[in-house]
Amino acid sequence: MKNNTVKSVQKKWLLILGVALSPVYLPILAPNASAATIPGNTADALVASGSVSEVSAETIAAGSEAFGNPQRAYVSVFQLPNFGPVSNPFSSASASYTLISASGSPWVRVNLRGINGARVEPTVLLGDAGGGTDVGLNLTTSSGAGVKTTTGSGLLDFLNAQYDTGNGAGKFVFLTFQPDDFGDTSYNFATADNATEADRPVITYEASSSGPTYTSWANDALKGNIPGEPATGDFDNDGLSNLVEYALGKNPRVSDLPPGTLVGQVLTFTKGPDAMLDAAISYIIEQSTALTGWTDVVTDNNPANTTVTYTLSATPKDFARLKIVQN
Repeated sequence: MKNNTVKSVQKKWLLILGVALSPVYLPILAPNASAATIPGNTADALVASGSVSEVSAETIAAGSEAFGNPQRAYVSVFQLPNFGPVSNPFSSASASYTLISASGSPWVRVNLRGINGARVEPTVLLGDAGGGTDVGLNLTTSSGAGVKTTTGSGLLDFLNAQYDTGNGAGKFVFLTFQPDDFGDTSYNFATADNATEADRPVITYEASSSGPTYTSWANDALKGNIPGEPATGDFDNDGLSNLVEYALGKNPRVSDLPPGTLVGQVLTFTKGPDAMLDAAISYIIEQSTALTGWTDVVTDNNPANTTVTYTLSATPKDFARLKIVQN
């Protein structure tokens, strides 16, 4: 790694944080190819017996009980990205859930359905328990535990319809596991509150949007104004790559002070106005207690969030750094 990057670490230590507790480091990364994700929102809920119960546990049981008794629907919540005023921005999409266990009557399936009508608030409603559009995931008690993923184009068509040429941008959509019959049956799913991030509900997608990109920003004379410069370059030689300047709304032609603020134990970075709408950009905060063995603690590519934050512990040695990834 270049020497000016190491010096940049030392500057951030002094100028941003002012203490040796938590130096901040922004590595220069080459772009990598991978799909973007929409994590499940913690407003997910169980709808049963005519009431909505927001989930706070790590797992939840959808299904039904004895014949004639109320059924239990698990409603998961996702926030649509903002691609701008475009039609059909999603080119592929799949939703994944972790089924912890399933038991009971083999004839009672749970079917994942998308509830029509994106909403401003993530609050689950009673009506989310039924109806909607089949998005391609139907389970039986013999499906077995593990990660279950939608198939076919149902979810893709649903998301593009909810996006509605930009009217749904930043709004919330609701996917519901609905039992299709009565019988003593339980499907136990990991929720958005699950301690294991890999087990939480997630939508993985690729976008065909013509929204902001690093290239459009770099080529715009009123924005980046560094036409043809690669994302991995450092046009102004200030230790921040052009990609980081884009991601954090900096001027790539002028040397910048180290980005980020630390107030108390809360570390905050402000997203760039174009990059926050770019589905290819992810903001990742990593944490370590020894400057080795870094662990991802925050991953954010949600355009509704104008900042990315992390609260450091009060231990004498707790380090954090921001990583920008271009998919």
